[in-house]
Amino acid sequence: MSEAIIGVIGTLLGTILGWILGRIDFGRLRISFDNTTYEFSVPGSMCYIPGVKSNEIYLYKFSTTMQLFNGSNTNRVVRNVQMIFNDGKQDLLLIDADNDDTKRYATHAIFYDKMDIANIPEHTGVDLKMHICTGDIDNILKTKKIFIQYKNQNLKTKRIFLKNVDYSKQPRFIEEEENNG
Repeated sequence: MSEAIIGVIGTLLGTILGWILGRIDFGRLRISFDNTTYEFSVPGSMCYIPGVKSNEIYLYKFSTTMQLFNGSNTNRVVRNVQMIFNDGKQDLLLIDADNDDTKRYATHAIFYDKMDIANIPEHTGVDLKMHICTGDIDNILKTKKIFIQYKNQNLKTKRIFLKNVDYSKQPRFIEEEENNG
């Protein structure tokens, strides 16, 4: 009789322990960055922008690929991805990232959707190609650090360091062409 009670108690404890261990999530979302590029642009020869000289930098574009690997047993979510430009002490700019996979052409222009929601299934990897464009060159030239910010499945804001930059030596005006005289 005592062996039967021990067997029942062992079965119950095994069931409870199995249920508890199944509910614990041991994995996590791993994030890395690849193909990080940036460029400063001036108006093209066929383009006139009011208030901007033909050799003045007026646009900054930063693009990267966010590589995500979900090592957990549950789906993970990345939503509302933004890039933060920081001068080392405070945030200068917070810009919503555009999703490069949604690129479309219409009326001589290119349109992108914002980096909205990415579901990452368990034990899989996903690449998110994104970029930002801004005309706030004054704050970009003050930037020392770039961060990525997103919200997870619990709507908690996560902030990840992307890279150190130093644009302080970037001239605001490119050199004049030698032909102008």
